[in-house]
Amino acid sequence: MRDLTSIPRALLWVLLAILASWASAATTRSQARSSITFDNQSGETALVKLQGPSAVTVNVPRGSSRTVAVQPGQYQVLLRFGDGSSDYRYEKGDPFEVSETARIYSHISITLYKVASGNYSTRPIDLREFESAKAERSDLANPHPTDPPSLPKPAAQEDKTTDPPSLPKPAAQEDKTTDPQLRSRAEQGDADAQNSLGEAYADSLPPMAGDVQAVAWYRKAAEQGHAQAQLNLGLMYSMGRGVPQDDVQGALWWRKAAEQGEAAAQLNLGQAYASGEGVPQDYVQAASWWRKSAEQGEAAAQLNLGQAYASGEGVPQDDVQAVAWYRKAAQQGAWQAQYELGLRYAAGQGVVRDDVEAYKWLSLAVLRASEAPWAGPVYADEVKAKYAKTRDAIAENMTPAQIAEAQQRANAWAVAFVKRQKK
Repeated sequence: MRDLTSIPRALLWVLLAILASWASAATTRSQARSSITFDNQSGETALVKLQGPSAVTVNVPRGSSRTVAVQPGQYQVLLRFGDGSSDYRYEKGDPFEVSETARIYSHISITLYKVASGNYSTRPIDLREFESAKAERSDLANPHPTDPPSLPKPAAQEDKTTDPPSLPKPAAQEDKTTDPQLRSRAEQGDADAQNSLGEAYADSLPPMAGDVQAVAWYRKAAEQGHAQAQLNLGLMYSMGRGVPQDDVQGALWWRKAAEQGEAAAQLNLGQAYASGEGVPQDYVQAASWWRKSAEQGEAAAQLNLGQAYASGEGVPQDDVQAVAWYRKAAQQGAWQAQYELGLRYAAGQGVVRDDVEAYKWLSLAVLRASEAPWAGPVYADEVKAKYAKTRDAIAENMTPAQIAEAQQRANAWAVAFVKRQKK
């Protein structure tokens, strides 16, 4: 499912699709994988060079699309438009982020258009700069390439805290698609087995190679009313994996799962209503579904509901309620919520002003943002710097004793959080 905003560019529009709070959403598969789709509506052949952790070169004929699986991190697109060497044009876009965890993924659709201007800047480049950009060549003929993304060389990974937690380890990965007992149960109509086999195909290597089979097995289980399979089938439709991308079908299957109480589906359906993709835009419905998910403990939904109360979209504006839901998400380690909670303690908005608590939560937000390996080192550093600057500005009006107390509280919270995670 695409994000709430479409970002026009000088020669392309990037539609970011991250299904959760702040343009992200929950999945429940153990190995979430992100992807980028290039949809060429420019009227000319486009050669796309994607620079980043999963460097790839993709040839996209006019009126066609190509999808590639990618690792999380920062990316940049270089473009060559034209059907003959005499009239090639070269462009380079600004960097953008792909985010992913075991429960958060990105699906990004980049639509290539000829437009005069946009709020995302691109600049013309020459042949030399285009040719010097390093990228691996993907399957140029297959609309849904199955080549695995190039993984970072272990020797070059100086800071292992930036490694995405959900990257598969090929040598240790068990291929459950060949499990005879699982397949036998699935073929006999066991919905749990059908969903598990679908997940095995969705997570199989090379990335996206098993998507068609995954959809087939998800559908068998979903049609039996299996909520997890309905969630997964909705995700496949929302991403266009194994089926044509279809937000209406995605929302339809999420609704079936959400009505059965599936928290991740409730989160996703709320996001669909907030963005108006697959369903009419309705902030009241969005908040309603986020509440159902949040009450089951889904941190992303708690953050979203807090944002809804803060802005008054879909619910009456209520700073006290915003703080309450931010706190629930923050206690689960959601660093965006920790940041928002810290801001509200600093401003006395929805809670009694308390600089010590503000410093504490902002310090935790800095720490948690630093530990967000899916964000990539560049993005994590930018967020960390922003949060630290806000925290340090508050510290200017605090005594050394207050700062020490705040640091002690933050350390105590972090130790307790780690212990809770290990249980």
